[in-house]
Amino acid sequence: MIYLYIAAALILLLALFVFMILPRLKRSRPDSKPFLGVYYAHRGLHRNSSPAPENTLPAFEMAARAGYGIELDTQLTRDGQVVVLHDETLARACGTDRKIGELTYAELSQFHLFGSYEHVPLFSEVLSVVAGRVPLIVELKSHNRLKETTDKTLDLLEKYSGVYCIESFHPLMLLRVRRRMPKALRGQLSSRRVKPDGIGIKIPAVVSLLGVMLGNLCFNFLARPDFIAYRYDTAKTVGLRLCKRLGAPIMVAWTVRLQEDFEKTAKEYNMVIFEGFIPPAMIK
Repeated sequence: MIYLYIAAALILLLALFVFMILPRLKRSRPDSKPFLGVYYAHRGLHRNSSPAPENTLPAFEMAARAGYGIELDTQLTRDGQVVVLHDETLARACGTDRKIGELTYAELSQFHLFGSYEHVPLFSEVLSVVAGRVPLIVELKSHNRLKETTDKTLDLLEKYSGVYCIESFHPLMLLRVRRRMPKALRGQLSSRRVKPDGIGIKIPAVVSLLGVMLGNLCFNFLARPDFIAYRYDTAKTVGLRLCKRLGAPIMVAWTVRLQEDFEKTAKEYNMVIFEGFIPPAMIK
């Protein structure tokens, strides 16, 4: 009898796991066609040693002009302005360890990115430059003020007439997207090893457990994402494999930086984010 109980418990756990990792039902998803057949320039079509470094208006203009989709990141300044930059601090881009969230936009604008004349742009400026010419993948950064970052980014997107989808590593930010913009295409960012951000927990064992759960997509039940944006060069977790097999989500590869990896990755994934080279198929 004990073996029957064990088998029942295992079946129940498996069923719970499947429930947790499934994406949104395929028949309920928004139209993904505008996003397919397009390659996505990571933080714009950039070179950090040029006048068009990453996440700047010239980099976004070059990508849009070339016909590439764009992946970018949004976060908040201290005075609540939505800006486009990946890193939490200016250490890599400007050589000063100041946090974006601790600077007003006026203060942030005094810093130039990667030795260029460019400064961190407002998200509204980026939307005006792209102007609907190419699709956008907008990542919500979870460095601070999760609800406000999500809401203010969505406020701007609601007024934007171009094509966009929204992604984040943080499931609660995606849950907010699900509630506010249920018809928007939303995606869970992941990889085999995920470093939890914006959780306010410092206990190593808890952080490690959350990282494993995020890597296995255990919080998909919150937002029911339409796509999984996965680091293509890491091994696939059990959760991802089951999610793909049972839920058939749109698969997005991030970030291909080697041209020799591109062709294989483009065959395996529905959408590819690239950086540092020009994908051969897009050369005109």
